[in-house]
Amino acid sequence: MSGRIRVTVLGGSALGTPILVQVMGRMGAQAAYDLVFHGRDEERLGLVKQVSDAILQATPGLDVRTFTTTNLEQALQGADFCLNQVRAGGLEGRAVDETFPRQFGIPGEETVGPGGFNNSRRGIPLVLELCQAIEQYAPQALVLNLTNPSSVIQYAIRRFSKVNVVGTCDSPVALMDMLAKLFNRRAAEMDFEVGGMHHFGWVTGIHYQGQDLLPEALRRIHELPRLGVDPELVRSLGVIPSLYHKYYFHPDRILAETEGRAIRAHQLMQLSESMLQDFRAWKPGDPLTMLARRGAAWYEKIVVPALLAFAEKKTLEMVLSVDNGDTFPWLPPEAIVELPVSIVNGEIHGSRPPVFPPFVQALIAQNCAYEMQAAEAIAEGDRDKALRALMSNLLVKSYNQARGILQTIWPGEEQPQFTLFTPAARQPAADALPFKVPTLYYGGDLLEKYTPPEKEYVLITMEELWPLVKERFTRLPEHVLFMRDLDWYSLEAMERSLPQVDLVVGLGGGMAQDAAKFVAWKRRLPVDEIVSITSVDASVTKSIAARAGGHVTYIG
Repeated sequence: MSGRIRVTVLGGSALGTPILVQVMGRMGAQAAYDLVFHGRDEERLGLVKQVSDAILQATPGLDVRTFTTTNLEQALQGADFCLNQVRAGGLEGRAVDETFPRQFGIPGEETVGPGGFNNSRRGIPLVLELCQAIEQYAPQALVLNLTNPSSVIQYAIRRFSKVNVVGTCDSPVALMDMLAKLFNRRAAEMDFEVGGMHHFGWVTGIHYQGQDLLPEALRRIHELPRLGVDPELVRSLGVIPSLYHKYYFHPDRILAETEGRAIRAHQLMQLSESMLQDFRAWKPGDPLTMLARRGAAWYEKIVVPALLAFAEKKTLEMVLSVDNGDTFPWLPPEAIVELPVSIVNGEIHGSRPPVFPPFVQALIAQNCAYEMQAAEAIAEGDRDKALRALMSNLLVKSYNQARGILQTIWPGEEQPQFTLFTPAARQPAADALPFKVPTLYYGGDLLEKYTPPEKEYVLITMEELWPLVKERFTRLPEHVLFMRDLDWYSLEAMERSLPQVDLVVGLGGGMAQDAAKFVAWKRRLPVDEIVSITSVDASVTKSIAARAGGHVTYIG
């Protein structure tokens, strides 16, 4: 290694990249660094360098020089470290990953399920092409992988190249921080037993000054709504799942929460375009407020700490993704696992694996089978392996789903042909428009005048309210149901208990109105709301306020 440490940032044109420099300054990087930003967009590279250099001017103790290039050979030549943050297909690809799985009744996400598989399908060929260049121009470099799905990408690198790679992800750090705050502590003060695989990790132990805090954390797990997994299930498991297990344990909830809402990719597209305009308008001396809009917590939580640990030969422990070896004998040695590793003088020396309950161990083994087969299938172009991989994926429940997913995204797959035509073009009727604005009725004698045209309807209301209004109906409902709470399980049980009807009516306050909307949403029925209190907006909004784990979540 030369006097200056050369770090190549692949995907360096991402507008959040200057945060890497910011965090290096905050964390007091001691060595001299040359940061080489590589990307395909010269304008963005120039903007990233301009802002990064402004950060450096404001951080005089930081010995960092920045360079940009669109030439991969120049970028890699002599690199000691590579930070891989490329995004194959850009945000447009992410938008596909977050949407197409819905047609199979599966949530869309860029790292898990069919969306993660499709992201891998785009990313693995690109990353392996980069690895060929790394082998040629920087064979000594250590690659810190940030590209998602991280462990699938990392396994492909280890299986199909000679590149030395370590996986970084901020998710375990975020989970430990969240749990530490539960006890009004910092994660650094506590000892966590944590591990698993990328976005498939678990906390199996929490200790502070010799105290075992896991039982109390499980008892208070309802205080962490961001976890997204029902507290009853977490307590049953006896260990705490990562922030991504909500996709596996509650796919129905994820689908409900995201229906009719803007996907994350589209939000990021808008943010990226807005940030690009801010970067273009920015002048030296202006505040760097646009960087805070992106967040990019991964630099602070894991990427920069890992880079400084390896580059400056530190001794510490951190959670990284590495080769399994003999760490977990029930997984293949070549599997990629995520757990605390010991870094001594800048090199990995062993790990501290947690002990998993048998049920969790089985889930990890199945996820491992998926990841390894997915990476191999994509790199080898093997459709049979791809099918086996999807059948191993914990979000895919049937062969029909797996086959349909492949038919949708696998290269060269023959698409079924159907004849579809419109016999006569005509102006759509008013009630056929995509969104029908509800009609608001107000005045006296509304209940007496209420005579819906539907054959049968159910009235959802409160037990206390029904005796006060039942004599006022000109046409009584065929069924009346009293609702007491908006717990998700209660809502689902209530919907299942109802007979077939043609219309749902909610009468009362927000609880009755949201319950009626839930049934109407689940059964795709029309809903009328009769409002008994005007201090809530449930009757005039499309969302449904359900309670999951004691916390309100908006669905539908």
